[in-house]
Amino acid sequence: MATVQTKVLNEIKETRMISTTKGTPDEEVAILQKLEAFGVLRKESHSFRPTARFYKYADQLIEQEIPVEKFAFDDLPSSQQTFNNTIHAQSIGQINQGSGNFSFEQINIEIVKESLKNELTKEQIEEVMQVLKEKGKSGVIQKLKNFGSDVLANVMAGILSNPALYG
Repeated sequence: MATVQTKVLNEIKETRMISTTKGTPDEEVAILQKLEAFGVLRKESHSFRPTARFYKYADQLIEQEIPVEKFAFDDLPSSQQTFNNTIHAQSIGQINQGSGNFSFEQINIEIVKESLKNELTKEQIEEVMQVLKEKGKSGVIQKLKNFGSDVLANVMAGILSNPALYG
């Protein structure tokens, strides 16, 4: 008998997406969230779509019926490649571009908004805005971490790689 994870993976493999509704069983939603956390799926509003990692590992996950949290992904960073994902506004603000430095306060807020829109769903953006109102900057960073290990890194990469940041 196939596991819920296997059924979900097979459905996504056939239809290239899976949508959730209020009637979606909690167990299936939990599986979708785990697959998203491990970078196998990407959430878009109320649906989940496969990522490159899905196409790389879906067949193995289906065949072996191993829970995603116990699966041995061969593209995970080794312990020597693990980075400290603590971000301090002071260190971000000291980015050196050519001969001049600029402070964190000089960053165009539109660049930050654009990066958030590229990485988060509308619901996630609303959650971030709510946390910003309630807890300030430190709450936002914690909230982004809660969305998944790659989300905060991707948002920061989007900000720092935007050419308009240095203009």
